[in-house]
Amino acid sequence: MDHEIALFAEVHDILLVQVRDLLGMQGERFNAGMAQLVEDLAEDFRLEEELMTALDYRGRDRHVAEHTELLGSLRSLAPSEARAALTWLPIWFQQHLANEDTELAHALQAKGGRRHPEDAARPVSGALEEAVR
Repeated sequence: MDHEIALFAEVHDILLVQVRDLLGMQGERFNAGMAQLVEDLAEDFRLEEELMTALDYRGRDRHVAEHTELLGSLRSLAPSEARAALTWLPIWFQQHLANEDTELAHALQAKGGRRHPEDAARPVSGALEEAVR
């Protein structure tokens, strides 16, 4: 797997750990964890969108539309629907990685961006911030 694709896979893997952890939570703890997941997604998407702008990425509008649609869906969930969303969220991540993020990774590679496997322990936002630089 290209280092650039690994960057996006790393981010999604970290978010999937949050999803797994949420499945074990109840009540207010679950609600707070779900809100944190949505905010983490928003921040990661913001950084990814900055990367697209810096690259003058031609697929930016389509990619951002997927981010916007997901965040809108998650933010509009009733508390009783939030747990069910955790069942389709991993599928969304897989599809997004396979399509949009892979295309973006190739654009990053074409522009000379590089990532190294030893950076994998960095926080999600740190990994994306480094790619933006």
